[in-house]
Amino acid sequence: MTLTRLPKPVPDEFPPACLHLDDIEEIKDLLVATLEETDTEPAAGEATTEIKTEIQVDDRVSPEIKEFENFRKRTHNLELAVTKYNILKIGASDSRLPMAAVTVTMSNASTSWSTLGISKGKELETYSKLEQVFHEKKIWWRALAHWRWAYLFFYLLPMLILLATIGIQIAFHIRAGTAPYWAAFAVVLVFFSARLRHSTVILSYSTDVRAKREELRSRISLIFLTAAVTLIGTLLVQYILRKIFH
Repeated sequence: MTLTRLPKPVPDEFPPACLHLDDIEEIKDLLVATLEETDTEPAAGEATTEIKTEIQVDDRVSPEIKEFENFRKRTHNLELAVTKYNILKIGASDSRLPMAAVTVTMSNASTSWSTLGISKGKELETYSKLEQVFHEKKIWWRALAHWRWAYLFFYLLPMLILLATIGIQIAFHIRAGTAPYWAAFAVVLVFFSARLRHSTVILSYSTDVRAKREELRSRISLIFLTAAVTLIGTLLVQYILRKIFH
């Protein structure tokens, strides 16, 4: 007998990203193309196929993405479901049987997807295309916060700062003050603020002035956040060095 290695499962999550409505349309087109290329078992009798799209933003549902333009500035909760039906005529009525489906779900906790009735090869091909869309708009600090070892890193780093401070105080008989504790607090605060959100969808097209304004606001927030952490770290290092050599 021989041992066969099982193939690795297709990933079911995407990195955090800041998307616009045109990115959502690109994702929808990828999902529709996947279902069009997916062969489903024909139903008995005279049957046709139909692909239906449904987008849910918070508590609103629509088959058209453009309907959500200017609905609100942004959202962190969106579900895009594309389903392929076999429509079987039974007398004067039609019976819809879902044969294949792909759903992309964005929430505060994660950005994931699920499939039904799609081959493993087509699933992997679709994931690669979707992952590229998310990777191009990836929010790196949120991706770091949602990294599987993030808790270890963001808990260990503040502890190392505090332990180094205590060690320096004992070794050099100095008082480091409260700066190290503020630095440790800042690291933990940045971590948890990034954990509160995953992907963001700006409910306008990327060519829209309002979308550019929202994107600029996000970048300014990132600059201020990075500057604050850098400033605290720099002041901390300068303070410790001044205590050691003076």
